Amino acid sequence: MLVTNYFYELPEETKESIYLYEYNLILSKEVEIIQLHRKRSIVYEMKNKGIILKKFLSEGKGDNDIYALLELNSSPYFPKIYAYKKREFLFVEKVNGKTLSQVLKEGITNNELKEIVLKMIEAKKDMMNVDRYDFDFKFEHIYWDTENSTLKWIDLGACVKNPIGYSEEEKKKRIEYCINQVKQQFAKYGYSLLDNLEGL
Repeated sequence: MLVTNYFYELPEETKESIYLYEYNLILSKEVEIIQLHRKRSIVYEMKNKGIILKKFLSEGKGDNDIYALLELNSSPYFPKIYAYKKREFLFVEKVNGKTLSQVLKEGITNNELKEIVLKMIEAKKDMMNVDRYDFDFKFEHIYWDTENSTLKWIDLGACVKNPIGYSEEEKKKRIEYCINQVKQQFAKYGYSLLDNLEGL
């Protein structure tokens, strides 16, 4: 198991629990399943610790999640990664807030909507700046914390590395495509975006 710099910021008890997991000594009472992808992964929450454990299954043993989070560790739009074992598991920060789908169903202001979109675009730019692109873009993967006005993008299993990189022109095209995707999705919930978002 490898750990990141963020690991050392955790409480001693939490660090010990993570260390014990590698030796199959983590207690079942410490975690609960919160999501199950039958072939790809099992997602657990470490109770009262603000940490998510993602365990990869037979068809989910790609390491895009791990490498993407390591490369994006300085971006504020992605959860911190604390520890991992390639092709086996990773421990990440549990994000706050609600999915973008939930937020839109409950209702938000136009100003908040614009702020969310601008931060989504910044997150997408951060991905492309490390030559990655998320090909599984879903509103269920975007969390918005209304109280703190923070956005987090989770589940980077399809955030694939482009070996030849992205040109500035390609980045611009992909941002425009992302904006159009978002506009279409927002329209389904009865929201419309201002055209002045174009070209960001």
